[in-house]
Amino acid sequence: MTLPLSIRTGAFWQGFAALLLAFGVAQLLLQVDVVMLGQRAPGSPGAYVMLTRLVLIDLVVTMAYGAVASVTIAHAAREGDASLAIRRAMGLAGLIGVLLLGAGWIAYPLLAPWVAGGDATLVRMLELAIPWFVVGAPFRMLNACAAFALHATQRGAWVVRWKLCEVALKVVMNVVFLDLWEAGFAGCFMASLLVHAVSTCWVLWHLRRQTGGLPAFPPLGWSRKQVVESAWEAKRILALQLLGLLTISLFASPMISTVTTARLDAFAAGLALAMFVFSPLAAFLRFLAIRFSGRSAADLFVLMRELLFYGVPAAVIAGLLLSWGQHWLGRAVYAQEGAWWSVFVWSLAFSLPVRVAGTVLRAGLQSRGGFNEVAKTDILLGWGLGLPVIAVGLGLDLPILAYAFLWLPEVAVVAWLALRYRATSTAGDSPVAAVENS
Repeated sequence: MTLPLSIRTGAFWQGFAALLLAFGVAQLLLQVDVVMLGQRAPGSPGAYVMLTRLVLIDLVVTMAYGAVASVTIAHAAREGDASLAIRRAMGLAGLIGVLLLGAGWIAYPLLAPWVAGGDATLVRMLELAIPWFVVGAPFRMLNACAAFALHATQRGAWVVRWKLCEVALKVVMNVVFLDLWEAGFAGCFMASLLVHAVSTCWVLWHLRRQTGGLPAFPPLGWSRKQVVESAWEAKRILALQLLGLLTISLFASPMISTVTTARLDAFAAGLALAMFVFSPLAAFLRFLAIRFSGRSAADLFVLMRELLFYGVPAAVIAGLLLSWGQHWLGRAVYAQEGAWWSVFVWSLAFSLPVRVAGTVLRAGLQSRGGFNEVAKTDILLGWGLGLPVIAVGLGLDLPILAYAFLWLPEVAVVAWLALRYRATSTAGDSPVAAVENS
């Protein structure tokens, strides 16, 4: 399967647009649940968010395995036939889903009182919903793996249509379980289980036509490699999630400095803006890792150089526009003003070019199986540099120092990943050295 060598092609950006839309549709599915629960059962949206925190490991494993499987399948597609890789990836996904089901059935009921803070009503709501959620684990794993497999074989537009159909079916099933059957909070997860089961059966039928067979349990060596790489990616994703939670805790902690409503509000609004700005980069990382997979080091270097040549200046322009619009955003959108707001936006804008470079380098290493290198770097430098500057900045009441967590760790990550990529590329494929010296 031939993939475009240049980013200056319609196929390249159509593929990225399809993956970005698929990410957006997944968020839309969550919004549908929250909105429909909020309209019908007061207190349910809070319980829904608590459940997503409770089952964080389930969600992280699903994301991590999908990322690794997509790179493996894209590599196989470049070598000529991804059918066996897809069947193996789907078989392993089903097994991991069964393991998640068993672990969740045991652990989540025990953790529910802790997550709910001992609130008896919330605990009861969680206990009613947990069984329906955990039973759906194999379907969610198969569903996610199938979506990444289709993206890896350039069927991204099909994935978007498929996921939009899921959203429509979810709305209908929510009406059935919440309004007609009046199943309450648990009804939302009954609907999700049914939708995921139907959707998984459909996509398995589709993949059987594409690959010529059903999911197959892979050889032990192949499985071990996938599990190890998935474990590293899961650690990276989980560490970033925990770092975000700890960052919020530092800003809300009176032990470091006097907590003010203005500072907390500005920080919360800034985080909302940052999530909006950074979400396309998360999709771009997954897309580039797929597109880079299986290329020679020489080809990969050319692609990465092209991305940096165009991407970094584009990010600089986006950062300048963001800085220029900070006052309008503060007044018209987020209702914020003052140093803790403006410095956050400046720091966010400054971080954009660095994060684009970091995304390209992460994708380059992950496409070559370097999930462990990326995970170690993100965890060590993110926690080792990010948390101290936040604590010192808050203690000194200096927003410019506290908000350095947005760019300082990323600068260090880019520098280290550049060295690691150069080392692994030189060791693994000598033509890259010739390209670099030309």
